[in-house]
Amino acid sequence: MTRTTKTTNDATSAIKNIFDSVEKKIAVPAETREFVARQAAAAKAHAETAHAGAARMNADAEKAAVTMFSQYAAFTKGLLDLTHANVTHALATVEKMSAASSVNDAVQIQAEYVRDAAKANFEHARSTAEMAQKQAAEAAASVRDEATKAFELARKAA
Repeated sequence: MTRTTKTTNDATSAIKNIFDSVEKKIAVPAETREFVARQAAAAKAHAETAHAGAARMNADAEKAAVTMFSQYAAFTKGLLDLTHANVTHALATVEKMSAASSVNDAVQIQAEYVRDAAKANFEHARSTAEMAQKQAAEAAASVRDEATKAFELARKAA
């Protein structure tokens, strides 16, 4: 046993001496070290650029989501307001109808109600459609711009 341990220690020591000797003879050229340092710096810069771009895209996505939900809330509020206006108008018409002294007056009041309600509902539908068209155009432009930025960022990083 003692002999095996001594032989193993001698072999390990010899191998270590060989590696130490070879290590002292092999030197990494300065150009190689500089090249590796430049590549590491470039990779770090690309990683920072990619991170900044991803953070910007995330912020833009958040902004788009907030805009979309606020527009939905505005649309819903508009529908509620229209519904309230229609109900109020209908109840006012009922009050007028109760004061009608003849069938002719009642028909006149009903005709005015239908005309005014149709005009108000049409105007609301038109303004809602314009708002939706505007928002869709803005959203499409935003998506197009962000996609262009993302592709440009990916091209620069490559």
